[in-house]
Amino acid sequence: MHHLRTPTLTCDFYILPNVPPAAPDITSNGFLRTWWEAGMQVGKGKTKFMFDSALDVLLADEEQDPWPNQPTGLPVAGQYRIYIPTKMDQGFDVIFIERFRLPPWYGGHGGQDFKRVFLRRRAWNPKQGLFGEGGLKLGRTGNLTTLIGLTGKGGLTLAGTAAHAGHGSQSFTSPGTGSFTMPANINNGTALTITVYGAGSDAGQATPPNQAAGGGGAGAAAQSTVVVNPGTVVFYSIGNRGNGGGDTWANAVANNAPASSAQGALAKGGGAGLANGTGGGGGNSAQCIGTVVAAGGNGGNGPSAPNNGGGGGGGSGLVTHGNGGNGTPGGGGAGGIGDTGTGGAGATGAGQPNGMPGTGPGAAGGGCWSGGGTTGLGVAGEVKLSW
Repeated sequence: MHHLRTPTLTCDFYILPNVPPAAPDITSNGFLRTWWEAGMQVGKGKTKFMFDSALDVLLADEEQDPWPNQPTGLPVAGQYRIYIPTKMDQGFDVIFIERFRLPPWYGGHGGQDFKRVFLRRRAWNPKQGLFGEGGLKLGRTGNLTTLIGLTGKGGLTLAGTAAHAGHGSQSFTSPGTGSFTMPANINNGTALTITVYGAGSDAGQATPPNQAAGGGGAGAAAQSTVVVNPGTVVFYSIGNRGNGGGDTWANAVANNAPASSAQGALAKGGGAGLANGTGGGGGNSAQCIGTVVAAGGNGGNGPSAPNNGGGGGGGSGLVTHGNGGNGTPGGGGAGGIGDTGTGGAGATGAGQPNGMPGTGPGAAGGGCWSGGGTTGLGVAGEVKLSW
């Protein structure tokens, strides 16, 4: 057929490394059919651009093909992949796209240009388990751990313990370096979301009897999504608190800080409170690496006068990351509120001379009062992995 047939299904186009269950890059309607021609089978004829299906879509749709490059079937960034929500499959790789128009005299169907997207259905994943990227798999020792009954009176019955393969999360909060190996039950081309938080700083030091301490700055936050396979090693380094918080990063490509968001994410640590009572600056988002970045909250200032409270520590978070409040005569600054960590409050005075510690990854400590006291401590960073 060389005319645009009536669409019969909805199809979701993903541009790798984006894959389900994330939202598709393009949603379209089309007519899908099996398309097989002599010479297209494996080992026969020209197989460089093998296809087994074709999808007709409107000309205005924005799908693209890798021509003149050959699709590899591997998760190459920028390559298009199609999933049909109503079908239990692992998707189709886009091989090439052609523009069609039927002559006006042919059966009254001519004159309307459309796209024909030639596809190759992805091979079934041989790993044992129940589900992978939209496909049903049954295995003897995978996630379907016990098969008690096979058929019942009303049809197919599966009993035992079943789970959706390939999804999970990990969090790391201990300062220092480490690594995590992606599990064997994920699919090739799995999207891994990396979220990192720089460490929060301790508050500054007071200079009795007149200078209250400023609060510490909170660590910044950053997030990226990268493509991983079973056995991919993710390296990370978690910043520690102190007189200035340390940076935190994770890299799915090499054992060093990532150079781009395609490798991982990096979040800067918070700045220390200064000796003159100025609060520390939050981690600088401009120096972070990630597709989403956020600065840490600034520490509040400690005033220079007797009996003044300390500045509050900054808050940390990817969405909310509030600044610490300034100290006042007889009162300490409030800690900044963040969706991940809340800064410690500044000391209020002689009755409460000590700054409070931050709570939650990346949060900063509150400053002590002008008469002296203990500095509030910041909190180390964190690495979160989700797939």
